[in-house]
Amino acid sequence: MHGRINATTKSAAHDIIQVAMGWFDCHLHRFQIGPRRYGIPDPMDRAMGIDMMDERGVQLSDVITPAGQRATFIYEYDFSDGWQYAIKLEETHAAVPKTTYPRCTDGERACPPENVGGIGDYEDFLKAIADLDHERHEELTKWIGKYDPEMFFRADINQDLRKIF
Repeated sequence: MHGRINATTKSAAHDIIQVAMGWFDCHLHRFQIGPRRYGIPDPMDRAMGIDMMDERGVQLSDVITPAGQRATFIYEYDFSDGWQYAIKLEETHAAVPKTTYPRCTDGERACPPENVGGIGDYEDFLKAIADLDHERHEELTKWIGKYDPEMFFRADINQDLRKIF
């Protein structure tokens, strides 16, 4: 998926990404910004040698780049499936009066469904739902319901964003 979304804190950015992806926040996540990792720290992190900074309350603008400059950072979700997304900050703008934020202003294509598996599993899923004769077609289309990987529903994303913010 490609999209444009406004966000403030990393925790809010995580919530916004979850909405934009159509996911349900069922798995752990983290942001990789330069050499630092941000997420919700777990006591086991240190024991496993993971240095995790607490994302709550940290402003994105404090850690990624001075206002107006481009930056890229990584958003990881569902570590066992290995989803990693490069998030690009392309530009910043002043808030427009009487405009509701956060909001999605653009996008294309649907995101992988929650719990579909990793990239290879998603590719297999797409093949199965597209092929009526595939051995898993019925099972997967029953599980996913109506799903078109080419569709993007900006209005639905914005409606869901308004519900949680």
